[in-house]
Amino acid sequence: IGLVVNRIPSVAEGRKVAERIRAIARQFLRLEVELLGMVHEDEAVVKAVYQRKPFLAMEPKCRASAGVQAIASRLRGKPAEDAGDEGALGAFIRRLFG
Repeated sequence: IGLVVNRIPSVAEGRKVAERIRAIARQFLRLEVELLGMVHEDEAVVKAVYQRKPFLAMEPKCRASAGVQAIASRLRGKPAEDAGDEGALGAFIRRLFG
């Protein structure tokens, strides 16, 4: 089972949340939960929601997009810089759906 911590104000806070969730899963469910990554709270996401557009397309370099790209890279097993022109998320989706 993988965990994505969303809307984090800081990496330190995201790690605290992740560790609490992982500890609870171990204690009560006897499950190991892998931290896949974190996505920062980002004003670019709010703007994209108001415009009804994907924030990844509108602001591909914002902090939230970087978090999603890093998670996609991790899931596809390659560093983000190896994703090429399509980006890590695009490569992951292409691999997932053919």
